[in-house]
Amino acid sequence: MKKLLALVLALVMSMSLVTISNAAFKDADKIDYKEAVDVMNAVGVFIGDEKGNFNAKDNLTREQAAKIIAYLELGEKAADALVGSATFTDVAATRWSAGFVSYCAQAGVVSGYDGKFDPAGQLTALQFGKMLLVELGYDAKAAGMVGADWAINTSKLMAKAKLMDGIDGSVNQVLTREQAAKMSLNALKAPTVVYDTKGSSLTVNGAEINFGASEAKYNTSDVAADQNISEKKLTSGEYTVELGEKLYPKLVLVDGDYAEAYDAFLRPADTWYYKNQKIGTYAWTPDLTYTKSVSASELYMDLGISTVANGKKASYVAVDGVRNATQESYLIQKSNTTDKFGGNGVLTEVYKDDNFVYIVEINTYVGDVSAVSAGTKTQNAYVTIANRGNGTSGTYETTDFAVDDVVLYTYSYKLDGAKYEGIQSVTKAAAKITGNLSEVTLGKNATVGSTKYDFSKKIANVADTTMLKYDVDVILDSYGYAIDIQPTNTNTAYAYVLNVKANAGDFNSTTKAELLFTDGTTQVVSLNNKKGDNQVFDKDSTATSDYSSSTDHGDIIRVGDIVKYQVSNNGKYTLDRVAAANGAALAQTSGFVSTMPAASHTVATTNGSYQFTFNNAANNKANGKTLFLVAPKNGTGTVY
Repeated sequence: MKKLLALVLALVMSMSLVTISNAAFKDADKIDYKEAVDVMNAVGVFIGDEKGNFNAKDNLTREQAAKIIAYLELGEKAADALVGSATFTDVAATRWSAGFVSYCAQAGVVSGYDGKFDPAGQLTALQFGKMLLVELGYDAKAAGMVGADWAINTSKLMAKAKLMDGIDGSVNQVLTREQAAKMSLNALKAPTVVYDTKGSSLTVNGAEINFGASEAKYNTSDVAADQNISEKKLTSGEYTVELGEKLYPKLVLVDGDYAEAYDAFLRPADTWYYKNQKIGTYAWTPDLTYTKSVSASELYMDLGISTVANGKKASYVAVDGVRNATQESYLIQKSNTTDKFGGNGVLTEVYKDDNFVYIVEINTYVGDVSAVSAGTKTQNAYVTIANRGNGTSGTYETTDFAVDDVVLYTYSYKLDGAKYEGIQSVTKAAAKITGNLSEVTLGKNATVGSTKYDFSKKIANVADTTMLKYDVDVILDSYGYAIDIQPTNTNTAYAYVLNVKANAGDFNSTTKAELLFTDGTTQVVSLNNKKGDNQVFDKDSTATSDYSSSTDHGDIIRVGDIVKYQVSNNGKYTLDRVAAANGAALAQTSGFVSTMPAASHTVATTNGSYQFTFNNAANNKANGKTLFLVAPKNGTGTVY
């Protein structure tokens, strides 16, 4: 399989000698090439500035490039011990980069013009590529990287070594530090070369000509245990020696052909280790990407292949980190227009290797930040995310969000021991779109104002016909699909159900409920909820009639439930249960009315003050936003 890296090498160069892990970079959110920062920082080559910044988008200078080469070849300690000399007239022996520049000049890696080096000047990809090629073993003179044709010859060798893989643009572009880093990582994975003879040089009319040099050939080894970067073999049966294997014997790359080299979503990936410590796992770049459903027929055509191994089926299909046997049974062939992969708002990535096909689907979910927790000595700062009805809640290490932020997130159900990998990414949802709901196609789309919004596959709250002609708020996912639609002119809050009736009774009407609100007031309200016989059903229930079993009432709104309610423009309430009643009836203790089992708490009164104590029950927890509704008796009635 092609090894195109999804998250590739990033580079930082600085006068500072302070080594810093990229996880601590203050400008880490601006780093696009995370893999490179992690790997090269681990081996001690790349460092941050004295302020802890990475400066990923800054252009690479010529003297910074010389430092890269010196660090790669010699290591940090030996490179920093280099003594500068007056090799070039514009690089004083006391300049911070003098030792690096002198070393590279003596090694034939760099050259000046008219005795000058231009240390702070910008560097092109072509110029940096020449430096890396010399590091790989190519002789500048023998390989024709000097003289009138140096650019053409250097470009050909760069292509052969794949130094520009993963970098957009030409070799003549000015190089940023990130791009230089990517080239450096490509060099670590490239095979080194040697010469039987490098020939001799002759100057004719001021031009230096090399003759008698042998062709560069790959440096080889027959020791399998030394192949830590690549196990590539020549037709002779010998292994090639990659630059990373030559410079860093304890640097190990495990690619996606091995089970341990898959990320949390089961994407093929590269996993790096250094000195037996894992650096990280980095997903490859997919060959095809979709954000809506794709049929097996479309996939067949887009892949451009005539056959697929395993009976024209995908080698595996993973959904949120779990293999999906149903989709793995789909035949990827031109005639199969029925079976589909992915869906609206689902990131579907396809990887191919000859006749094998790997498909990974990653859903987007919507939720709210319910808590923000500060970091401690043993725990990084994190947020708690509560899903809005079509995902799994969890925590995520970050300091970027505040309580009540609406966020989009991805979640992996791949097991890490006994726990899921959990939330993998979080972004703040874009500003909500508000407008009148004029049309709904159930299960497919809704028209708000004059714009039609297709539903995300993981939409949390779906618009329905009961919301027609009302104003609604639409939350879009990152791909433009509606992932949440709720009425705008509503009072969405929580209440406790004191009473509920589906038919005529003590409410003297049908389908009503008496609610206790969080401000202590109560009210009898009319409901939009479905009803059946003597029961009122939860908002999301599909039931329409009485249950046959007295214990089969998971969708029934009951006295003692805690509900989330919405009030539409016509004044009717819609109840959505968020917590079931803990007891069949209210229990009174020391003047308190409580829905919690008596064994879970105690209540005491002291000089007219109430004290409520949890008895360490696992499910009885509170935080800074928890509300307690107190219900002391007042004569014959109850005052909340």
